[in-house]
Amino acid sequence: MANPTSLVAKPILDEIIKTTLALIKETYSSVRGVKKDVENLSSTLTAMKGVLVDAENKQENNQQLKDWLGKLKEAAFDAEDILETFAAEAYHWKKRQTALDDIFWFNLSMLPPSMGNLTSLHNLPVFQVGQVNGYGIKQLEKMVHLSRTLHISKLENTVNAGDAKLNDKKSLDKLVFEWSDRAVNTQDEATENSLLKDLQPPSNLKELQIIRYRGNEFPAWMKEGQLQNLVSLNLNGCIKCKNLSLCQLPNLRALHIKGMQELEKLTEVECRSLGWLKLSNCPELRELPSIFPNLGVLKIKRCNSLRALPVTPFLQFLILTDNLILEDWHEAILMLQVGNDQGQRETRPHPSFMELLELKVMSCPKLQALPEIFAPRKLEISRCELLNTLPPPPLARRLQHLALEGCDDGALVRAIPDTSSLYSLVISSISNLSSLPKWPQLPGLKALYIRDCKHLVSLSSGEEGSLRTLTSLNLLSIINCEKLETLNEELPTSLECLIIASCPLLKSLGPDWDLPSLKDLYIEDCPLLQSLPEDGHPSSLRHLLIQTCPLLTERCQKEGGGGPEWPKIEHIDDLEIDSSHVVVPSTSVANPPVPSTTVANRPVWYRNFLCCRASLTSLEREMVMKAATEEIFLEHKRKKKWADEETGHICFMFYPRSLFVTWGNREYWIWNCFKETSEENIEVAKLSHVCWLDMRGKLSLSELSPEVVYEIVYVVKLTKGASGWEFPILLRLSLPNGRVQERQVSLLEKPRRQWMELNVGNFQTKNGESGEVGFDIYQHGGHWKKGLIIKGAIFRPKQMNL
Repeated sequence: MANPTSLVAKPILDEIIKTTLALIKETYSSVRGVKKDVENLSSTLTAMKGVLVDAENKQENNQQLKDWLGKLKEAAFDAEDILETFAAEAYHWKKRQTALDDIFWFNLSMLPPSMGNLTSLHNLPVFQVGQVNGYGIKQLEKMVHLSRTLHISKLENTVNAGDAKLNDKKSLDKLVFEWSDRAVNTQDEATENSLLKDLQPPSNLKELQIIRYRGNEFPAWMKEGQLQNLVSLNLNGCIKCKNLSLCQLPNLRALHIKGMQELEKLTEVECRSLGWLKLSNCPELRELPSIFPNLGVLKIKRCNSLRALPVTPFLQFLILTDNLILEDWHEAILMLQVGNDQGQRETRPHPSFMELLELKVMSCPKLQALPEIFAPRKLEISRCELLNTLPPPPLARRLQHLALEGCDDGALVRAIPDTSSLYSLVISSISNLSSLPKWPQLPGLKALYIRDCKHLVSLSSGEEGSLRTLTSLNLLSIINCEKLETLNEELPTSLECLIIASCPLLKSLGPDWDLPSLKDLYIEDCPLLQSLPEDGHPSSLRHLLIQTCPLLTERCQKEGGGGPEWPKIEHIDDLEIDSSHVVVPSTSVANPPVPSTTVANRPVWYRNFLCCRASLTSLEREMVMKAATEEIFLEHKRKKKWADEETGHICFMFYPRSLFVTWGNREYWIWNCFKETSEENIEVAKLSHVCWLDMRGKLSLSELSPEVVYEIVYVVKLTKGASGWEFPILLRLSLPNGRVQERQVSLLEKPRRQWMELNVGNFQTKNGESGEVGFDIYQHGGHWKKGLIIKGAIFRPKQMNL
C-alpha cells in the first residue's frame, strides 16, 4: 500500500523538477552562482523522487519512516516555494540589478586595494581616492571597459589626476567628481584647477556632476565644445568660481547650480536645447543670460543679489523662492516666425510669459506686480507684501488653482477675478481680515480652503462674503482660525465635505443647515463647541468624525440613555467620536461588537497560552509570542500576515503589487524598493503623474479572525513636490452584504514627507461567514496629480473603549 505522505509529496516533486529544468534553460538562470545551484537542486530533487517511489513499497506502520517522509514533504514544499519565488524574482532581475548594484557600491566605504588589476571590469559605480598605495586614482588607468556611472570621491587625495585617463573610457554615461566637505582648503586654487583639467571626460559623456570643487575656474573642456553629447550638468558647492561660461553645449537640457557662494555671472549660454534650469543658494549671482529661447522650467531660490529674470518666451513652469531683491520680470514681446493655416511663415507678436502654465512666488518682497500678460492655470503667492493685484478676468480664463498666503490686509483676496475655470482656492495666513470680502463670480469653484487666518471672526458680514454665491462648492475646509466663533452663515447647498479644525473659540455651528448633499463632516480640536445644528444633520450624511472636542463628545455619547446630541447623529452609518465610540458595520445581523481586547474574544492559541504561561519561563514565553506573531510574507512579498501582539488576531498588509492599479505601468507609476520594519525589501508605488487614480483590493473574510472589529487603513506619504491634490480622494469599504461606505479625505493640508494612515473604515467579522471585503482608494477627474507614495493597506483589530 502506498504511503499517504509519498502520495502528496511525489506530485509536488514532479512539478518542482519540471520547474527547475525550465529555469536552467532560461537566460536568467545564467546569473553568476545561480545556474549551478539550480542544477544541484534539480539533481537532489530527482534523487528525493526516487526515494519516495521506493517508500511506496514500505510498510505504512513504520513510524520512523512516516516521520522522515513527513519531514521530506515539508522540505519539498519549501523547495517549491523557493523555486516559485526565484521564478518570479528572476523575471524582474535585470531591472533590479542596476538599482541593487548602486545600493551596494554606494554603501561600500572602502574597496579592496589594487582594483586597477581588474582591467576587464565593466561596472564600478563608486571609487574613493585614497592616500596609500593601491588606492590612488591611477588604479582607474587601465579599466577602459567601465560603463554607465562612475562616482569618484575624495578627490583632494589625488596625485596626477591625468593618470586616470577618463577620456579613454568611452562607455561611461555619467561622471560624478566629488571633493570632501573640508573646513580648510588643503590645496591652492591653481592646483585644484589643474586637477579638474586633468579629469577630462570622454567626449560622448551624457551627465556630469561636480561637487565641492574649490578651484576658481572651470577647465576648457567644459566650455569649448568638447562635450557635445552632454545633456545634464550639476554643479554643487563649487564656492570659488565667480563666472560660469557654458558655451557650445548643443544638447544640454538640464542645468542645476547650487551653493556657488561667489558666483556673480552666468554668461551667455549657447544651449538652445536647455529646457530645465535650477539656481539655488547663489547669494552673489547678479547676472543671467539675456534670453533662454527654449527654457520650459525655471526655479530660482535664495539668489539674494539677483534683480531681474531672463527672457523666456516658452517658459511653462516658474518657481521663485526667497529672492530678496528680485523685482524685474524682464517681460518682453518678441516677434516670432510662425506658420499660418496656409502653411506660410509669418511674423507674430509673442508675449514672453504667454506660455506660462504654473507660477509659484514665495518670499520675494521686492516684487510689486505680476507679469502684465500671462494666463496661468495654477498661481500660488506667499509672503510677497507688495503684490496686490492678480490677472484680470480676460487673463484668468484658464486659471484653475489659486493659493494666497501671508498678505497683511487682504488686498489679494479682494483682487480675485471673476472666472468660471477656477476650481480650487486656498486663503491662508491673511492678517487683519475679520470677515471674508464679497466673492467674485466663481461658478466653477469646487474646493475652498481657509486656514491660519488669526483675525477671522466670521466667514461673512451679512450678504458681504456670503458663501451661498459659490453654487458649485463641494468641499469647505476651515482650519486654525483662532478667533472664529460661529458659523451662522448659510453654506452652499452643493457642499459634500465640511472640515472644521483647530478653532479654539468656536461655540456654534449655526441654528440649522440646509445641506442636502453633505456626506462627510470632520470636527476636530474645537474645545468650546457643545452642540450640533438644532435641526440635526441631513440624511445624506454618511460619515461623521469628532475628535478632541470634549464638550461635544460627552453630549454625543450613546451610553446611559444617550446624550442630548445623540438623536441628531444616530442615523449616521459611519460614526467616529474620539476613536472611542464607533458605529461599526457588520457583515451580518449579530450582537453588538465585543471589544477585540477582551480575553474571550481572542484566538484559541492565545487563550491556551494565557492559561499555561505561569508554568513557562520568561524565555519560553517570549519564544511562544515571537513564533505566534512572526511576520509571514506571501505571494512573493506582495502580502504580509501576522498576529497582533496585543490580541493575537490575524492581521494583513497588502502591498501595492497585490492590488489592482489602474494605469499601473511605469509611465504613470514608479515602483521602488523600500526596507520594511521587518528588514525585508518590498515594493512601494510612487505616483508619477496620473489624472485617474484608482487602486483596489479584496480579502476573503475567512482569512480574518472571527468576531473581531477590524479597521482598514492605507499607509501613504506625500513627496515634497506633490501637487494636484486640491480635490479630496475617496476611500471606499465594500462588504459582502452589499453595504458600501465612502469617506472623502483632503490631502492638500496633510503633511509632506512622512508616512500617514488614511482610515478606509471599520467592520466586524462573524463566525463562519464568507465573501470578500473590498478596500479602494481613488479619485477620478480630468486634472493631473503626482507625488503620492502608497505603501499598502493594513487590516488590523480596531482598538476600542466601549
